[in-house]
Amino acid sequence: MHTQSFTNLSQLYSNIVYNESENYFYDYERYGAHFSTALFYSAEKLDLNLFKEELRKTDKIVEITDSLFYIIFNMTDIDGGLKATENILSTYEKKHFSQKVYTSVSSTQSSHQKEFLSTHLFSLLDFAIKENKYNEVLDDFHDLYSYN
Repeated sequence: MHTQSFTNLSQLYSNIVYNESENYFYDYERYGAHFSTALFYSAEKLDLNLFKEELRKTDKIVEITDSLFYIIFNMTDIDGGLKATENILSTYEKKHFSQKVYTSVSSTQSSHQKEFLSTHLFSLLDFAIKENKYNEVLDDFHDLYSYN
């Protein structure tokens, strides 16, 4: 998969994000247990083992393709999700310094519905790719509509 717009790909993969988040949304709706999610994408294959080493046992990683990963940070607000995503990206950059990685992160604090969460994650990722914002994290605080 080469670097491209995720407009069409998000339609293919948003169901995976939606389905993988289902149990976490149940806990959120029933118990108010927030969680954060992140997408990591590169035109090159990502190092799955390095990602796994950086996760807590309560987190979940889904390898959508060998260059697109979805992570759920259980019981984590947006600040915690942002920090976890930045830590993973920082560690990844040290071992794969020439690889461009695009990331997006969101949380149930702003995305209260499963459908919006996956759409929002892919919109942020699409924006990062279009604007060539690699090796930085785009989160809920980026106003995608203020850019031309």
